[in-house]
Amino acid sequence: MLLDPPEEIAVQRILAFVYLLLLCGLSRPASAEELLYDRARDWRQWQLPLGAVELTPDGIIKPVAIRKNINAALNAEILGGGIRRVGSNPGVAALVLDGDPATGWSPDPENPREDWFIEIDLGRAISAHRVNLVFDEAADPFELFDLLLSTGEHQVDVVGVPIEGTLVYRIVERYKANRQHRVTFALDQPLH
Repeated sequence: MLLDPPEEIAVQRILAFVYLLLLCGLSRPASAEELLYDRARDWRQWQLPLGAVELTPDGIIKPVAIRKNINAALNAEILGGGIRRVGSNPGVAALVLDGDPATGWSPDPENPREDWFIEIDLGRAISAHRVNLVFDEAADPFELFDLLLSTGEHQVDVVGVPIEGTLVYRIVERYKANRQHRVTFALDQPLH
């Protein structure tokens, strides 16, 4: 059956409307369960990702604004991080976090080389695009060192149980014959 142009347009509009209704009906999110609390103190029993979300006094969890191009080490201690481990010269280890390029950490040359390490915990989840290491201009930079980066994930035992006090280092970069006082490691993908 052939329709006159006005009737054909009307049918096309009806078909478009039916298609739109079907599309909307199919794209509705599946139902999910909801967990509601009346008070903020009820949420405090949960471990929330520090630095990624904020719990307001009225019990609302909301994402924390993230600034770009910051020195995430500056407030690591306030957020529960800081120096995680240091093998040599622990008395000055915190100086790597103070933001002052004139201060820093170096291993004691009298200690064995296997103790020449420092681990820094930023204390919260961050999205990193690069890591900058700055060596004192007045001293020789480290010629050989490894940069290990972790998301905070624990190693697991044979049955998949996280081992307390351990970390998985997903990114390991070895620097050999380094002569630079400023080393920048760019991440292909942000480290979460």
